[in-house]
Amino acid sequence: MDPEACFYNYKATVTKPNNDYVIEHYDWAVSSNNDDASSPVPDGTNSVAITWKNRTNSSQKWIKVSVRIGRPGKQDTIITDQKSVVIKYIAPITQITISGANPSSPANNGTTTLPCGVQTVNVSVNSVATDPISTVTYTWQFPSTWTGSGSTSTPGRTATSDVGQSDGFILVRARRTDSDCNFEQSYYVTVNRPQVAPPVVITPSGAPTLCSTSQTVSLSASATDATTYSWTASGGAIIHSGQNSATAVIKATANGSVQVVANNACMVGQTASRSIYYGTPTIASNTVNGSPAQSINYITNPAYLVTISNFPGVSYSWSIVDGTGSIYPSGNTCTAYAYPFVRVRAQTQNTCGIGQSYTYYLYESGSAFHITSTNPMDDVLTIEFEDADMTNRYLESIELSSPSQRGIRKFDGRKAGKEGYFNHTKQVSFDVSNLRSGIYYLTVQLAGQQFARTLLKNK
Repeated sequence: MDPEACFYNYKATVTKPNNDYVIEHYDWAVSSNNDDASSPVPDGTNSVAITWKNRTNSSQKWIKVSVRIGRPGKQDTIITDQKSVVIKYIAPITQITISGANPSSPANNGTTTLPCGVQTVNVSVNSVATDPISTVTYTWQFPSTWTGSGSTSTPGRTATSDVGQSDGFILVRARRTDSDCNFEQSYYVTVNRPQVAPPVVITPSGAPTLCSTSQTVSLSASATDATTYSWTASGGAIIHSGQNSATAVIKATANGSVQVVANNACMVGQTASRSIYYGTPTIASNTVNGSPAQSINYITNPAYLVTISNFPGVSYSWSIVDGTGSIYPSGNTCTAYAYPFVRVRAQTQNTCGIGQSYTYYLYESGSAFHITSTNPMDDVLTIEFEDADMTNRYLESIELSSPSQRGIRKFDGRKAGKEGYFNHTKQVSFDVSNLRSGIYYLTVQLAGQQFARTLLKNK
């Protein structure tokens, strides 16, 4: 059997004249000083495994074994046997042609690009030579989403591509039909489809702010290999015109966003979005020393205030509305001191005008109110608050109790706040002239916190 370019096992069998003869050594050789075989030829054993090189038979190929045998007291004898070998040669695939691709004849292990869309693709390779002459089987492997993979006896094949949603490869293998060990020649090409390449760029950059329902902004999208653009809007954004073009004109009635899908015939869209803001800025968060701001913030000086708007292009101004303190603003942050109470306002603004504001109520710890009357009490107990506006908003109740009786004196802060009681005063007073001498407890419920004081009463 004629070998191909693969392993073949050879074995030498020697028939000895009688048992006195001893086989001492085997020497193996192949043609062209072993150059016709791609694996070394070992000496010394009666078998050898050889991989023959894929070469034409223009020069004779052979394998030879020389066996040295001897017997005691006699000169060694060399016996030789040589066999001619005809290689089942198959030439390489040197060229491929892919219809509609660019380049149409890429190099082996090269890359080509096939336009988007379902199409008939004719693929052919050179007819490979064989020696001795043999028919050849060509095996064609196309991307998994194509049709046409299979085998032919001719060097051409027709396939049908997919629309182009994924890249892939074409692999052609050529093999002699009289092959014994599946040696084959191959040609491999990566096939790219020109899908839209990210990113999709929207210009101008940044999120626009529209100040009125009649104001518009134009946004343009671009992406490599894109041929179509589709715009959609959500929230208060509106596609005024240009829905199916690269440039869209946007209006708004409230905050919203727009999204554009860039696509082509490969049907692998890439998206980008842009927020659209409407009107004057709103405030997203307010913090005091890194924690969410409370109705009343009890601090140890100084306090670090941060107001954040989710609008772009916002400027911030800071001011003291009431109380005593000092502030050191820097953009949307402010360092504040309360002596002992201060009300600080953060005001937002953008190109549309004055936006939302937020007022921080800051008290140095324990200083929301104080008792202006004497302790021990005489005839009147007076509680004075630092800020009338804050007290109107957040005072819940004041209650004076004794160890044996709760609610001897009460003040309904919620009701008083609704009636604007503290519009004209910062004080609440109780008549305690008829109370017996002893210990009393004052409880102030303010902005969800309870403050307690112990008082004495002398007759």
